[in-house]
Amino acid sequence: MGGTAHVTVTGRHTGRLGDALGTARHELSRLEERWSRFLPDSDISRLNRSGGNWVAVSTETIELLEWCVRLWRRTGGAFDPTVGSILESLGYDRSFEDVVAAAPPGPLPTEHRPPPGCRGIEIDRVAGRARIPAGVRLDAGGLAKGLAADLVAEALISAGAAGARVNLSGDVSARGDGPGGPGSTWSVGVEHPLRPGAVLAVVHLDPEGGAVASSSTLLRRWHDRHHLVDTTTGAPSATGLAAVTVIHRSGACADAYTKIAFSAPSPDQAVDTFEELQAAAILVLEDGREQWTSLLEAARA
Repeated sequence: MGGTAHVTVTGRHTGRLGDALGTARHELSRLEERWSRFLPDSDISRLNRSGGNWVAVSTETIELLEWCVRLWRRTGGAFDPTVGSILESLGYDRSFEDVVAAAPPGPLPTEHRPPPGCRGIEIDRVAGRARIPAGVRLDAGGLAKGLAADLVAEALISAGAAGARVNLSGDVSARGDGPGGPGSTWSVGVEHPLRPGAVLAVVHLDPEGGAVASSSTLLRRWHDRHHLVDTTTGAPSATGLAAVTVIHRSGACADAYTKIAFSAPSPDQAVDTFEELQAAAILVLEDGREQWTSLLEAARA
């Protein structure tokens, strides 16, 4: 999945907290080993080279694939994990650190084709296996960090923490008591994409569970390209957006929903889609303008 992890837990039993942090390290390593398309033995890599055959996968990967298909349908394809071949054609065919260090790629492809979508993905939860059509290449990074943050936060609560906040490169999921004591919320500062060090918003996540995720064309950039694909065309997104932040109860949803705006015909239409999904979102355009959905405007006033 790439990036760094920052985990915070609350509670009174120091022994349990130490065990909980050990659980977090173990769970994050395990999910990376299953979901990274850059590890040859991961479930995702084995699916990508399966040639349309069934592949035995972990229960976590079954859950990931179910989320992928569900949110692909819910967003009308604006979120699409079948963009693997497109990213590879752009040169993103290895870990991001290696992509940046490599020699400049050739010119951008002049012909683009939308990703194939999730309609051909088959999941057999009982048998613990999945199948994708031959030639389809998955990249689940569009929601993997959000889902991983959810799963690890839940594991920390199960391991004895009173509360937990898991931050995976800016995708944050929180559960239970915040640092202010029983029933307190978790506060998350969202950095302004155009003004490093400045705070765009402070989000308060409900102790029952909440998440915040951001996507930006300014971060994972290499040479003359970035990693966010317009799923309606198959080309790198060119909507004039610098970043999108979504607040939701689910980290998987928050992460996936940030991709919606980068495939919308305009930021205004992206806001309309967020309103239909009843998702709280902040859009920052490259020219510095901001658009906040109605769920956030009231809190902003």
